[in-house]
Amino acid sequence: MIEYLSMGTIWRWILNLEILILAKLDHSRPHRQVMSRSRILLGRANQAKEYMKEKVNQYQSMNPLLRLGIEMGPLGIFFVVNASHGIFAATGVFMVAIVLSLVIAYVAARHIPTLPVVSGVIVIIFGGLTLYLQDEIFIKLKPTIVNILFAGAIFGGLLFGKNYVKSLLGTMVELKDEGWRHLAVRWGLFFLAMAIVNEVVWRNLTTDAWVAFKVFGFLPLTVVFALAQTPLMNRYAAQGGSK
Repeated sequence: MIEYLSMGTIWRWILNLEILILAKLDHSRPHRQVMSRSRILLGRANQAKEYMKEKVNQYQSMNPLLRLGIEMGPLGIFFVVNASHGIFAATGVFMVAIVLSLVIAYVAARHIPTLPVVSGVIVIIFGGLTLYLQDEIFIKLKPTIVNILFAGAIFGGLLFGKNYVKSLLGTMVELKDEGWRHLAVRWGLFFLAMAIVNEVVWRNLTTDAWVAFKVFGFLPLTVVFALAQTPLMNRYAAQGGSK
């Protein structure tokens, strides 16, 4: 969901810090000099943001079949290998497939979205623990951890005035600020709900049933939830270019 975290955010942090330093340590400096420096940094932030948008668009314009293979291939391999060789073999193959998919994504688009990177890192960590300790609980915890991280990023961003859902979707749709806030809250709650669902499934069903739900349950639920947001997006659609 959080396809990338804008590099412009980093530059805005630098901007705020430098303004604070200039204001605190040099009261004699004219205000226009501070604002001039601010505009320079803000310009850099916007340039970085545009660069990231270009990279994301390049990834999204990739051949649909190739992108589908990159995003869903490792999960399909995980399901097939688990059915034939068990969860530990499936975990090892899944880790290799994740790394290969990230490499292919970078070669094809010179950009890897944040969501697959975060998910991949957690797969490597928890998959490694699963194989090293021969305990399947760690790979089963991975969806819970990922969903909690995404929910935390969304709610944490809102707390500090940053809407990561808007950062992701803002180049494709225009909503009023109130609409973006509602949409972000809904996605944050959805990720928390999916974390809870994963806990319920793996703790109460067999490993094979959990793998099947991971492959054939999470994605349809996400698609249905995304489509269910259409009325909200229509209600808060920005008109006349105002947001």
